[in-house]
Amino acid sequence: KNSIPINCQFCKKLEDRDIVSPRKEYLQKFSHYKETKEILYLDYTVDNICNLKCRSCKPEYSKLLETEFNELKIPYQKVEDSYGSRKSIHQEIISKLSDDAMITLTGGEPFISKNVEQFLMLLTKNRSTKNMSLRFFTNLTKVPNWLEGVLNQFKFIEVIASIDAAKELASYIRYPSEWIQIKTNIQKVIELINNRDKVELSIHCVIQLYNFSQLETLINELKFFEESLPFIPSFTLLEHPTFLKAENLPDPFFSKSLKKNIDFAKSIDIPKNKFEFVNNKNLKNFINLLSSLEANGGEFIMALTHTKKLDKIRGQNIYDFLPELKELK
Repeated sequence: KNSIPINCQFCKKLEDRDIVSPRKEYLQKFSHYKETKEILYLDYTVDNICNLKCRSCKPEYSKLLETEFNELKIPYQKVEDSYGSRKSIHQEIISKLSDDAMITLTGGEPFISKNVEQFLMLLTKNRSTKNMSLRFFTNLTKVPNWLEGVLNQFKFIEVIASIDAAKELASYIRYPSEWIQIKTNIQKVIELINNRDKVELSIHCVIQLYNFSQLETLINELKFFEESLPFIPSFTLLEHPTFLKAENLPDPFFSKSLKKNIDFAKSIDIPKNKFEFVNNKNLKNFINLLSSLEANGGEFIMALTHTKKLDKIRGQNIYDFLPELKELK
């Protein structure tokens, strides 16, 4: 029909801004594969069991949010509790995986999900995984006991920590996480993967209204780990809910924060170590993303109204974490 499907528009927007999109990444990864009925790439959202209530999330991905969504009268898609029925689903999926499949496990929170643990147990018991790759997207508030046993069983493993802010703001955005615990768990994973060349830890950050003025703080905090991981996160832009996009911050605050972020990014000195290439790639992507943003402000009142309603339920106040927003009405 000569039009971009709605689910494909995010990648199209990135590519129009000269930013590498997930579509381009996957085309590159699978360029050498021939057509097959086997599963070459599995992106598996196993369940919605999570220990956090992130402000941009919804109950489809965190069951804990159901009560708040009900109280705020926000519609959502209910997810069936299905631990008892998952085993047969796991077995069917496992039987169809290619010998060199790439598997991404999300949630929910895969590091607390019994379903994820069950899936990995069945996979490693029933299939040879020596040529398979495995990725976890985790909030890294927990490090499961079973993780160490999995690390040597795959060709490659990547632990991707989703972290949107540091210090007190981390708990506000990804409620009720604790920054000290996350830093402790980063170090714990670093120690687990030490001397394992085929296991990596990386950071993923979503640029949004809540963290737009505090990205420098996050990068500076992560710089502590610069010898053990790429301290420049892999950044992406928030798509949903639209009212929490960074562009909704009104001017001149948005423009000042944008300039501050770009100036800071251009001043970062990338150390010459084994993470130099990834850091430079992530930094370039960060600057491109920032440069693509333009002030909108159209949904700021909606964002503030929603935030204050949620604050009331949680006993929080956005101005305690982002006092610079107090003058923005």
